[in-house]
Amino acid sequence: MKNHRNLSVLEAAEAVETEINGLIDDSSQRLIHTTQLRRSAHSIVANISEAFGRGADGGRAQSLRVARGEAEETISHLRANLESKRIDQRTFWRLRNRLITIVKMLRALERTWPPFQTDVRESAPFARCVSRAVRTFAPLVSRAVRQLRRQAVFSAQS
Repeated sequence: MKNHRNLSVLEAAEAVETEINGLIDDSSQRLIHTTQLRRSAHSIVANISEAFGRGADGGRAQSLRVARGEAEETISHLRANLESKRIDQRTFWRLRNRLITIVKMLRALERTWPPFQTDVRESAPFARCVSRAVRTFAPLVSRAVRQLRRQAVFSAQS
């Protein structure tokens, strides 16, 4: 298993957290649930990092479930801001879709845990599942991360 610093799901969560923090800090209209929104976005990143800092039997699956719950909570706070017309639909759907992708990646990690099986015959389904998840979600996350990096560079130049 890769070190947690190389995981696409962690990069995606960090990118979403950065965008949400920027949205809160730069918003012309005061958002609602800002403290909970900021905390839940950060908690996604923190729990993913914690999960991969633990051993296979040290609560990794529980940390991944908590991260998934925090992503769902973040979507809920964003939806409340959309309904009160404090964020536009484009921003909401962009962040929501990225968070849904993170949720799906976390579910795939949960289903395939633990990654190391004692029997070679048992490890083949894991390899297929991880391969399928990476093929499906990695291009989406990579594209989102590239967009955020371009936006950050453009903002820094302005």
